[in-house]
Amino acid sequence: MFCHFRISIAGTKPRRVVFELYPDKCPMTCDNFVALCRSSATARRRRREEEPPPSQSSVVPTYRGTEFHRIVRGFMIQGGDYENFDGSGGRAATSTNDGSPTFPDEDFSLSHDREGVLSMANRGRDTNGSQFFVTLGRASHLDDKHVAFGRVILGMEVLRDASCVDVEAGGGRDGRPVAMQRVIITDCGHGTGSDHDDDKPSLSSLARSNADVDRRAKCRSGSRDERRRRRRRRRRRRRRRLDDDDDFDDETINSSDRRGKRSRNEDDGSRDHSEDQRRRKKRHAKRDDHRRKKHGKETKASRRRRDACSPSSSSSSSSSSSGGQKHHHIRSSKGRDYKSRR
Repeated sequence: MFCHFRISIAGTKPRRVVFELYPDKCPMTCDNFVALCRSSATARRRRREEEPPPSQSSVVPTYRGTEFHRIVRGFMIQGGDYENFDGSGGRAATSTNDGSPTFPDEDFSLSHDREGVLSMANRGRDTNGSQFFVTLGRASHLDDKHVAFGRVILGMEVLRDASCVDVEAGGGRDGRPVAMQRVIITDCGHGTGSDHDDDKPSLSSLARSNADVDRRAKCRSGSRDERRRRRRRRRRRRRRRLDDDDDFDDETINSSDRRGKRSRNEDDGSRDHSEDQRRRKKRHAKRDDHRRKKHGKETKASRRRRDACSPSSSSSSSSSSSGGQKHHHIRSSKGRDYKSRR
């Protein structure tokens, strides 16, 4: 047994949501839901200046034109109040329970263990009327309190989008949508609502939804030791990348020298050796600056090239050649230059 809604979110184009009911477990609850969906009447919000009807029983029970008056993101979305549109009204269909406004609970065997579960809202035990809700996540604390009698098999993404509307400030758990973003059931009926009503709708959306629920549950149930192992593997991979970067510097120098020699031999001395060496040093200097900024440290190869090209060594050599005084540079283990005059 199937029923469908066409839901408009904040005035947008209505989209279809299909429910599968379980009449073998909850026959009275399913008959009540189907009767409200098949009703030809349309609920209408009463204006402030209008007087209330002489009796609530004069309002025809229906889901068409009603709103989802309570939306709690990640928990549930509730509707079905065709009288007051705020959760304070709503009676069972006239064909249910001999015209009584409420009917008793039937079966609590179905659990609210995932999103998309269709269940009855009540004010206590055996007070089911017209209001219902659809879960947006796991809500096992509602078991044995509310009768679940169906599930969403098509259009769960519509209800997820509806749960993202803005709610009134200070509403707390009431979750009443603001006036400009109301979620309205524009049409409803028995069956899937498609052109071929006898065909069973595709269960791809339901399968994806259940798979996502199972995957999230498995991720939450992961042990602390497994998370630690994943963190250690990430650290090892990070250290390995840093070591590979350091080795890359020395290998690049050797490979570039070999390429330079091979190219000079192939060109028969056509390329200028000094120009090629200058370009290579400039390229190495740029890469060394990038490595220092990225990893915060200086490699041995880049330190040797920097010391070889430092201005102190060039200035000292020029002064020794011009002034006639010879200075010998002595390199210490810490990399400082000490001059001993002969």
